[in-house]
Amino acid sequence: MVSWGMLGTGDVTEQKSGPAFYTCENSRLYAVFNRTHAKAVDYAKRHNVPVVHESIDALLGDPYVGAVYVATPPVTHKELALRVIAAGKPLCLEKPMAMNRGECQEIIAAAKQKKVPVYVTYYRRSMEKFLKIKEVLRGGLIDKVGSVQVTQYQELMPGVREGEIPWRVDPAISGGGILVDMGSHIFDILDFLLCPIAAISGTVKNFGGHYKAEDSAVASFVFEDGVLGSGTFNFNTDRWVDRIEIAGEKGRIVFSCFDNEPVKIYTASGVESLDFTPPDPVYFPFVQDMNKRIESGDTKGYVETAGRPTELLDQLLASYAKE
Repeated sequence: MVSWGMLGTGDVTEQKSGPAFYTCENSRLYAVFNRTHAKAVDYAKRHNVPVVHESIDALLGDPYVGAVYVATPPVTHKELALRVIAAGKPLCLEKPMAMNRGECQEIIAAAKQKKVPVYVTYYRRSMEKFLKIKEVLRGGLIDKVGSVQVTQYQELMPGVREGEIPWRVDPAISGGGILVDMGSHIFDILDFLLCPIAAISGTVKNFGGHYKAEDSAVASFVFEDGVLGSGTFNFNTDRWVDRIEIAGEKGRIVFSCFDNEPVKIYTASGVESLDFTPPDPVYFPFVQDMNKRIESGDTKGYVETAGRPTELLDQLLASYAKE
């Protein structure tokens, strides 16, 4: 059994991640810490977590904590990751891995040196929907892939017009805006389904002026195997659009990254629609897979791949950061 300690008790831990750590087979959420101790006590009471630690050092030094989940904003990831790795405990980090490529590289180097596995919560890799899409692509149903098109639109976040700025659009805390928050998932799942992206360029802007982070971007990218891709992102528009299209020589696959819409497969035979029920909690398959890897003695985790979305976003945001 993997006994988890958790640093941070924010929104993501309430339904998406926290319950997965204590409902998966061979897993338990044993201890929590929050810099506001009362919040940790309240969380532990509501989720039946047996131990609340008053310091990070106490949690990391607890012999009953076998692995650590860091559920805090990206600005804290490098510091906390390095402390967990130094303690020799397997690490699960909320995505993105860190604020920028440089911080990711520090985490990766430390993990390799200490042989500590580092996982990042790109949980879609373990979901039935995306495993099926990968199977279809490998099976050659749409033949050789030639292009990928991403469209991601979203309404302005609630409260922003009234001056309530969430940390996710504060670059000093998150490393960017919604493009970083959601785009990291998109670039990771494309990497998982196809192969790494070798080069990316584009234009990033802030048209709304509601906060410091970017709110719009157009990107062009090339995968290592030569497949071309493009993406249009707008987080200050009138509707939600979540669409990825992978086009091959004999068909297309159209699906959402974040929604639960059916996956559509277009071929000469017609249109096939595949429905999937999302896991509950949504992190369940990811935590289950991670626990199996940890119990098997895995020393790498996602360390070879999880920094790549941040590296791509760094390159895409470079021109905006100079404005």
